[in-house]
Amino acid sequence: MNRKLIPLLAIAFVVAIICTGVFYGLFAGKLRAIAESKSGTPVVLASRNLEPGAVIRQDDLRVTRWNGSTPKGAFGTVTEAVGSTVILPVAENEPLTASRVATAQGSGGGLGVPAGMRAVSVRVSESSGVMELVDAGQKVDLQVFVARSDGGSQLRTLLQDVAVFGKGPGEGAGKPAVVTLLVTPKQADLVAFADASARLRLTLRNPLDKQRNPAESLTLASLLRPEVTRGPVLRAAASGPRPVAQIQQKSRLVSRRVEFQVRIIECGRPASGGLAAWLGAPYSTNVLRVAPLGPGFDAETELRGLGENSGLSIVSASTVSAADNREVSVQASDRSTAVRLRFVPAIVSANRVRLRVQPEVISSGWSQKIETDVELADGQSFVVTGLSPGGSGMGALLALVTPRLEKPVNTAALKPEHRLIPDAKP
Repeated sequence: MNRKLIPLLAIAFVVAIICTGVFYGLFAGKLRAIAESKSGTPVVLASRNLEPGAVIRQDDLRVTRWNGSTPKGAFGTVTEAVGSTVILPVAENEPLTASRVATAQGSGGGLGVPAGMRAVSVRVSESSGVMELVDAGQKVDLQVFVARSDGGSQLRTLLQDVAVFGKGPGEGAGKPAVVTLLVTPKQADLVAFADASARLRLTLRNPLDKQRNPAESLTLASLLRPEVTRGPVLRAAASGPRPVAQIQQKSRLVSRRVEFQVRIIECGRPASGGLAAWLGAPYSTNVLRVAPLGPGFDAETELRGLGENSGLSIVSASTVSAADNREVSVQASDRSTAVRLRFVPAIVSANRVRLRVQPEVISSGWSQKIETDVELADGQSFVVTGLSPGGSGMGALLALVTPRLEKPVNTAALKPEHRLIPDAKP
């Protein structure tokens, strides 16, 4: 080898080493950072300082790759955090976690309580077996047990199908366990009052069971009451022949009914003075109105007293009856007008009834319908006016209704052949 090339090769080797070091120093660090950034877990950071009360926007956040243990509750995407409200300060470049913000789903200071709901803790007694099975998210019913001052006791299911938010041990040895329930604000008031003044118990239910039973209060006397005194009359007949003594005992449980005597009246202009006297004030013939008449008004006497020259005539008369809280209706029509009256009675005492009245009138290109409540004494009449359009030069239609309470029938006093006794099978 030419000895003159050796110095040149040495110089080239040194230059190569220097270039390699420069290249490594300039690019290797960046390549390593890029490689590490692709291997970490995505974590959302605050791109600026966020103060409490601020609603987070997209430009308030950025995403980075986090190596090592991910901060607890950290968001993985910006979309998850946008729209949240800051409740604790977040510094720039600090991971944004669920404990720092509040959302409608319950993150943050509410610790998972959804908007519009409340978490309330109660002490439950004599439910240790259920408490071992209960965990957060399961559904339970809450019972309240009250010892009365007369020495008796009363039990009632206060809440049904409520979610368990958490549970914990009692405050000391022998103390009732504590369970936290997720309830509405109104239910929270009921639970707080019951927890302060009564004993509470839990019953565990299937999460798929959404059935809610009517709330009933039970006493020891009601539990020990014979079954034959509680079943309806028709249930005994449907199940086959029963002893006559049982049928007599159940036959006394006959619900009361209300009888309605309804008269549709056409009232000419000469009769308007008499009608105004009934109502105690002027009336309109084309505006639906329900007006009770005075307790001293007697429909039979007043109608006879008007006479043939009063301009008043009865278009139709009918009598219908309805059980308590059951709807009944009356219809009348001619060539141009159809009238329908609906009644729903609610018996409030031995001689008073509250009515839901729904009059409706349909004529050619004209109709009206209202709904109102009126409370009357037994036998007290009321008038429905405005059942015809216009009224100028025409007779006005109105309805005179008299409700009467039917007396309950004591079927035990009837003769045996009149009682509802199922025929014996041959």
